[in-house]
Amino acid sequence: MTASKYIIYVEDDPDDVLLLREAFTGIDDYDLLSLENGAELLRYLDDAIHLPSLIILDINMPVLNGRETLKLLKQHPVYSGIPVVMFSTGSHASEIVFVSAYKTDLVVKPYDFNSLRHTVRHLVSYAMKAG
Repeated sequence: MTASKYIIYVEDDPDDVLLLREAFTGIDDYDLLSLENGAELLRYLDDAIHLPSLIILDINMPVLNGRETLKLLKQHPVYSGIPVVMFSTGSHASEIVFVSAYKTDLVVKPYDFNSLRHTVRHLVSYAMKAG
């Protein structure tokens, strides 16, 4: 990583990771680190010297899914202050209620690349608000 600030994308689908990484091209202020599941994220955070500016969580993942991971992050005394956005293919009412309970937003994954680039700028705005 070259930037001092970074965003973690937790996603088990390598194609989704590749697309988001490509859409991040040109975002110079933040590096993007990808991890495959919530358990990997928690292990990473336990060893991190600097915490990320934002965590983007997929909802459906093996090992530790996005819901379970969000609960653990929000219960942790250090990690609870990291902004988290749930990133999903849909916006079911149950997902909206769930993320709202944790004061987190749900962003729907777009279906075309131009929309994804716009969504990336929106996601980065969460990191920028955090400082």
